Amino acid sequence: MALLCLELTGKKIRENIQQVEKYRSSVDLVELRADCLAGEELFQIHKFPLMVSLPVILSIRREETGGSFNASEEERRKLFELGLTGNYAFVDFEAGFQVPSLKEKALNSGIKIIRSFYNLSGVERSALLSSEIPKFEVRSSSTADFLRFIEAVLSLKEEPSCSGRRIFVARGDYGFPSVVLAEKLGSFITYCSAEGRESAHGHSDPETLQEIYRFKNIKRETSLFGIIGNPVMHTRSPRIHNPAFKHLGIDAVYIPFQTDTLPEFMKLMDIMDIRGFSVTIPHKERIIEFLDSQSEAVSATGSCNTVVRRGKKLHGENYDVEGFLDPLKKRLGSERLKGMKATVIGAGGAARSVVFALVSSGVEVCIINRTKEKAEKLAKEFRCKYEGLDESGLDLARIYNNLVVQTTSVGMYPNVDGDPLPEYEFKRDQIVYDLIYIPEETNFLKRAKEAGCTVIGGGEMLLQQAYRQFSLFTGKQYPFNGSRD
Repeated sequence: MALLCLELTGKKIRENIQQVEKYRSSVDLVELRADCLAGEELFQIHKFPLMVSLPVILSIRREETGGSFNASEEERRKLFELGLTGNYAFVDFEAGFQVPSLKEKALNSGIKIIRSFYNLSGVERSALLSSEIPKFEVRSSSTADFLRFIEAVLSLKEEPSCSGRRIFVARGDYGFPSVVLAEKLGSFITYCSAEGRESAHGHSDPETLQEIYRFKNIKRETSLFGIIGNPVMHTRSPRIHNPAFKHLGIDAVYIPFQTDTLPEFMKLMDIMDIRGFSVTIPHKERIIEFLDSQSEAVSATGSCNTVVRRGKKLHGENYDVEGFLDPLKKRLGSERLKGMKATVIGAGGAARSVVFALVSSGVEVCIINRTKEKAEKLAKEFRCKYEGLDESGLDLARIYNNLVVQTTSVGMYPNVDGDPLPEYEFKRDQIVYDLIYIPEETNFLKRAKEAGCTVIGGGEMLLQQAYRQFSLFTGKQYPFNGSRD
């Protein structure tokens, strides 16, 4: 079973001890990143293992390998020498850091050596056959990077090893699946960080890994589902799907895949045997070219938000339409929609589904978009009015004013200050709907709420979509009946 290691990057020993105490029940061991310690704190590293009563890895990383140590190699050697007088379980040396005296001291003290490689190509087979534990760590800055990492991991897994232990780490948001799926990848250890420190490395905090992703329950045969998008690490979808898997006893996990290019992801899907995935911005339209079959809603909207494997074939569904309409019908009833006038802001994949849903419900629609040509193209498909995001667009929106739907990413985390239409003045009797769900209340919705409008956030739509996706993925009804976010 893969072990969960808390990476400690505090400047003071006391700070690191506090992190250990906070997460003690969630982790198996910790790594003291001594390169992050300040000044005199460095000279206490040999005492640290006895202060925390957990197995500890000692590492002192240089800047070129993602660390903070910038003094001489002689000073680093002396620090390692001091640290090895302590009761460490492991010490992490880079592949190029070959100091026989330190290796001998570690082995004589019963300290296991982790040997870190930062380039997966050209790794000598002798490294895999040594008594040391090879650790392969790369930074994944794209889907292509992560695909190469997974291909290399699968290749290295086939090589024999005396110790049988290897560590595979892909840093960055694109590499996040490697954190959750350590056991499936055959990694001896996976790394996590304290809450608030995880974003720099694409890590998660221990409690999220254990409670949301059920890290300790993932096995080699666990079925894999996920969501693709760019950005996607903010998604709440794992918090919807994974508790339902647990409740129904389904051996599956749902994780985010930051995706910038679809062809590489589709290869990744095959290699990792991903059984189904949700699709969000900006891939809802282009994903269609990779499908073998699609629902009528996908064909009608030209947008797909869910893909599932059926044997060796990929089938696409669009639950944006129903997911979008459910909160409106809850407030208005389906009959009251007919004859309303609505403004849709945006002309992307989400807007296509919204326009289709509204037009099919008898709503008169206008589309306003920053690129007027895109608004025109979408409007002609559905016989709607259109304008750009300018004074002409504002004038049109003032006429189509019963319902205003915001479908763009403007105002979405992390750029929460954005407002797609700051000059627009809301009226009290309007319904204002923003598809963004992080934050729950965008600046756009906040202004509408202050004007007395009925407001709907994207979280409601997300839940309705997710319930349908879960049923498609598993063949079972979502178990919480809308009572859990």
